[in-house]
Amino acid sequence: MAKDYSQDQMFLYRTDLFDAAKPDQPSETEPLSYDEWLDLGRKLVKRRLGKVKVYGLSTTALGNFSPLMGITAFAGGSLFAEDLASVDFSSSEAPKALK
Repeated sequence: MAKDYSQDQMFLYRTDLFDAAKPDQPSETEPLSYDEWLDLGRKLVKRRLGKVKVYGLSTTALGNFSPLMGITAFAGGSLFAEDLASVDFSSSEAPKALK
């Protein structure tokens, strides 16, 4: 189980996409909530002839577990058992993050 990468939830973004779509660029000092991040992603999507040309957001660069872990932690829960030996989905926040 990978637990040794940065968990600070940093993200990279293309300023040219923000310039074209016109939303404000994320603050360098204030964190975004997951709802704010999702809203920005929706604003950045570009479609052409009914098909997505540019996706506005990708949360799976490190696989699906990293964003799931972050969303659960942001809500006050954890996906790890107390001894960190296994994954534990019994917290109330974990099923909400899966949705």
